[in-house]
Amino acid sequence: MSTNETGRSKKDKTTSIFSRKVDSTKVNLPVIKRWIEEEITAQIPDDDIAAGFIYELIAGEENPDINAIRAQTDDFLGPKESKIFCKKLWKHLLSAQGDKDGLPSELQNFKKVSFKTETVVGIIETGERGMARETAFRSVDRGDLIEILEQVTTHGKL
Repeated sequence: MSTNETGRSKKDKTTSIFSRKVDSTKVNLPVIKRWIEEEITAQIPDDDIAAGFIYELIAGEENPDINAIRAQTDDFLGPKESKIFCKKLWKHLLSAQGDKDGLPSELQNFKKVSFKTETVVGIIETGERGMARETAFRSVDRGDLIEILEQVTTHGKL
């Protein structure tokens, strides 16, 4: 296969992904929102608006238009990064609409970690001094705490 055919094959594969419709009513949008926030923050750390804007393009339409999303993300991510981001996003959305809980298979663990993180944060915030906080921490699985600490180390936040 020539390099031209290989390039065309990759383009056709991406185009075929974008040609499939997404029904946002079947998607667990809070999980997608959190994923978008993390992805955009990793690429544009000082931008508080872009992630919300992208999310609204999805949540505001029953059948979001990936071409419109891509055109908007080209402006602040650049064409190459926009294509990569939109491809990941669309894969997650397509996967999520086929799941009974609206969760993309690739983000099943993401949702679990998010829930565990929120639980630990709640314990920290509501736990009283000394023994109450220590008892609260014992109620959380050690593996969960390690996983959350790894997330904080990797992403710099909960």
